[in-house]
Amino acid sequence: MDTEEPADSTDPTVNPEGEAEPAEETPQEDTEALRLRIKELSDENAKHRVRAKSEKQRADTAEAMVATLQKELPKELQIENAFLKAVAKGEKPILDAEAAFKLLDREGVTAPPPNPTE
Repeated sequence: MDTEEPADSTDPTVNPEGEAEPAEETPQEDTEALRLRIKELSDENAKHRVRAKSEKQRADTAEAMVATLQKELPKELQIENAFLKAVAKGEKPILDAEAAFKLLDREGVTAPPPNPTE
């Protein structure tokens, strides 16, 4: 049984029709509070932008260093690294030589030509 209770006539936030009235703020107080909140959010946004920019620069530097070091690896390790990265990325399994060579080409690794006697 849901019944509406009559509005309390002594409550200053309830008008005679029983509807709640919003608490009144002076326009100046409202504007000042809004301005302060916008400034807080803007400062927080700037802090996150600066942090994200520095993290991106750090990641770019690390990727460049990895690429340089990877080129210095022996061919066997470059090939193994290419296949391990494919597995880590969750790519579909490599089931034939053609798919393996496509993977190596995509990774920029030059592999010896396939030996048909094996």
